[in-house]
Amino acid sequence: MSRRLLPLPFRFLPVAAVLTALGLLWVTASPGAAAGQPSFQPGSRGFHSVLAYGQGESTSALALAQNQADGSIPPSFTSQAKLYDAVITKQPTASLDGYYKDSSFSVPQGGTTEQVGAATVVRDATYQVPHIYGQTRDAGMFAVGWATAQDRLFLMDVLRRTSQGSTAELLGPAAIPADSAALGQFDRSPAELTAEVMRLPQDEGATGARALRDLQQYVAGINAWIGATRTDPTKLPAEYPALGAVPRDWTLADTASVGYLLIAQFTVFGDGEDNQADVLARLKAKLGDVKGQHTYDDLRRLEDPAAPVTADRSFTSDRPASGPSSAARLDAASITARNAVVSGGAALPGGRAFPAWATALATQGLGLEHHASSALLVTADKSATGRALAAMGPQVGYYSPAILVEYELHAPGVHASGMSFPGASPFPLIGHTGDFAWSGTTANGDNADTFAEVLCDPSGAAPTASSDHYRYRGNCIPFTHRDQVLLTPVAPTAPQPPQRVTLRTMRSVHGSIHGFATVGGGPVALARSTAVNGHGIRGLTAFQRLAEGGVKTPEQFVAAMRHYTGNENWFYVSQDHIAWLASGWFPQHAAGTDLELPILGTGEWDWKGFDPETQGFTRHADSFNPTAIDPAQGYLVSWNNKGAHGWRAAPGIWSYGRVHRSQLLEVPLTALLARQQVTLPQLAGIVGDAATQDPRATFVLPDLLAALGTVTDPVQARLVTALRAWLASGAHRRDTTDKGYDDHSAAVLIFDTFWRGLVHDLYDPALGLDVVALLQGPIDLVLDGRAVEGGFYDGWYGQVSAVVRQALGAADPDAPTATSCGDGTLRGCRTVLRTSFASSVKTLTTSLGADPGSWRQPVLCPADPTPTCDENRPITAGALATPSRPFQNRGTFHQAVELLGPATTHGATPLGGVQAVPGPSAQTGLAATGAAPLAGVLALLLLTAAAGARQLRSD
Repeated sequence: MSRRLLPLPFRFLPVAAVLTALGLLWVTASPGAAAGQPSFQPGSRGFHSVLAYGQGESTSALALAQNQADGSIPPSFTSQAKLYDAVITKQPTASLDGYYKDSSFSVPQGGTTEQVGAATVVRDATYQVPHIYGQTRDAGMFAVGWATAQDRLFLMDVLRRTSQGSTAELLGPAAIPADSAALGQFDRSPAELTAEVMRLPQDEGATGARALRDLQQYVAGINAWIGATRTDPTKLPAEYPALGAVPRDWTLADTASVGYLLIAQFTVFGDGEDNQADVLARLKAKLGDVKGQHTYDDLRRLEDPAAPVTADRSFTSDRPASGPSSAARLDAASITARNAVVSGGAALPGGRAFPAWATALATQGLGLEHHASSALLVTADKSATGRALAAMGPQVGYYSPAILVEYELHAPGVHASGMSFPGASPFPLIGHTGDFAWSGTTANGDNADTFAEVLCDPSGAAPTASSDHYRYRGNCIPFTHRDQVLLTPVAPTAPQPPQRVTLRTMRSVHGSIHGFATVGGGPVALARSTAVNGHGIRGLTAFQRLAEGGVKTPEQFVAAMRHYTGNENWFYVSQDHIAWLASGWFPQHAAGTDLELPILGTGEWDWKGFDPETQGFTRHADSFNPTAIDPAQGYLVSWNNKGAHGWRAAPGIWSYGRVHRSQLLEVPLTALLARQQVTLPQLAGIVGDAATQDPRATFVLPDLLAALGTVTDPVQARLVTALRAWLASGAHRRDTTDKGYDDHSAAVLIFDTFWRGLVHDLYDPALGLDVVALLQGPIDLVLDGRAVEGGFYDGWYGQVSAVVRQALGAADPDAPTATSCGDGTLRGCRTVLRTSFASSVKTLTTSLGADPGSWRQPVLCPADPTPTCDENRPITAGALATPSRPFQNRGTFHQAVELLGPATTHGATPLGGVQAVPGPSAQTGLAATGAAPLAGVLALLLLTAAAGARQLRSD
């Protein structure tokens, strides 16, 4: 791992300065007080979890200095990595030991203990997961806020600013383009967000009133920690002084904005109509209206009957009645992004102003995953023990430190353990109570639309792309705007002065404007309209209901999760039952609405009952949402696949074809169930096995080899043999003997090269390079589809399978009508495949040598910007980078659950030192720029001194 240096003026402070400063800090630390006896509700045993790659912690000045010196990171960053990575080489058979930690309720022995007001926070010695025991409910919520900020303050700041479009105030001018784009997706002012939080009692009754008080205590706890960083330099994350910034106070609006960021990322889909309109327009221009439409349909797989589903019965998604079409048929290649910058933001001369980690975070963002979570549940009657089983976990990517925080919370009326996003909720968003566990996967339902606002000029003149009015319900009305003024920080290492940048939002009645296009040459603005807008915060009460223990049955779980307004698959397992709900509010569309293309925003095709003032609308009844309790098939499987037959693929989803990675879970499970009942280790083993498998090879390669036929070239024949051996072994991408490269390197390398070349050979001539480029995006996601790109989600596996199977003569119900492999005959398809395969072999022999036995696919890649192998590379969300880990495709936080009944013993008073912490601080926040407090100055001295010492040694 590379080590980064501070510029020369800061390199030459002696190590003695660091030691002296630390000594002063230790001497002036406040004495602790004795902890009280923690109390909690015991609950059941049988809960297991693992968090990749560890709980993590805020970066101290000392940790950063040590990292600068030798590249080391705190042990908490990777303390669970050994557990998490265990499935790469061997699956559990009889026990989960070595794969998961026991997360059943307990009071850890050993570790450290901290008294936070009227709450005790115990961190276990091995994993540093906080266990919080509040004497009152308020104390528990306050302590959750304290502990969360203690572990993730800087990352919390990045999250809230990402949502608010203000990361440039923290990370510098390089973040301005990302802030501009963010405001095109979400534009809610702090006042609007605060008002929505304060409306919780009105929206959710007594439950909402409790949630509001819980949030207020949670925010108070966060601010208490922020206040502590202003007086104690050891508590201030080292990123702040390195950037010349200080944390400002946390607000209810900040928690709401982080919540909306997550809601938008994981539970809102369907606003891809503008991209689809562009693709369709280009295809029709190239191929003609009829063939262009049929080609689009082949690729889109809107309602593929062969697509794997979660439900064992059909659910029908929205089907608007016929009527005048709402479709805004965008002109081909007419879409442009809106730039929210109205002043400032120009690049200034000078050297590199900010550390490399900050610049990378500013320009590349957090890169949150949204298509990777999985869940595999088995009913009690299919279980070998007669108890329901689950192996499930959300995949939100890998970060340094982890983007998730794990904790256990006990307070009067609240008992829960699990994970949350820092700053978003005092309640676990995924986890368990004493009686059941729950998890979620992205459902991809259609709960958002793109509206095309027809621009106009109040004077009656012809509108232009810069017109600031649009037609709505017979009037030419103005867009609303909100100016957001950012002042970039002055990093101590930066030669540039601060910049003042003004970003201006643009909003119609339907939502934020993110781009422009033309329809028949006339200008339109593109608005993102989501069903959660103005209704998202009330969803917090769903998790509150779980944590409060009000859920005792699967039916009650489903009822509780109906309060979550975003579209997410929620899964439940208790001792006797499993359940699933695809949550969310779904609007009823007006007659004539074309769900595939942008909707004309003139008012005739508003959602039924739409109120521009309240963002209210007529939504579908609860029975509309797909759900299941103890399904007759005996299991539930989800890996972001289609929810049910009849449930259309939302706009923007092109991967609901006959091949989906969820089959890596369902196929082995159904095969096992056909022979015997299932144990929890076997269920966890299926998920672990799938974590390193390539679904393209598992489900498409057999047909590719059949269509390829016998090859005569010796090297090609040898590689075909290697592919067959790889397929027979399970098509894993892994190293089981710690040699540093994949077990079947030659097969992995030839398959990746062959797949990429073949898909281009199949589709470039048929679609045109412009359409291919539009579909594949900047990372070649659709056409490549390797693990390193999207976790095997978005690749055209079903599309390729369909055309090859058609050439082989398969009578499939989803056979394509306008696309084909070659000319559609086996001979024509074979010609394309053999040409692609020969070209791939030539490419690899030229670069790697003539002997495939010497080819090596490394497990870990060089430190290049885009990984070239299947490593899991944590995104550096702070100053410390966690080294890459071997690839696996599994939940970031993963649970294995089989409830065994109440535990018989629990820990007593924890051991270890106790530090007393007062209640909320009354100190107000400082601006994100300007004079740093003493704590920041001292912390900066520490890290710059250490960097200087390292430079002296290297010189």
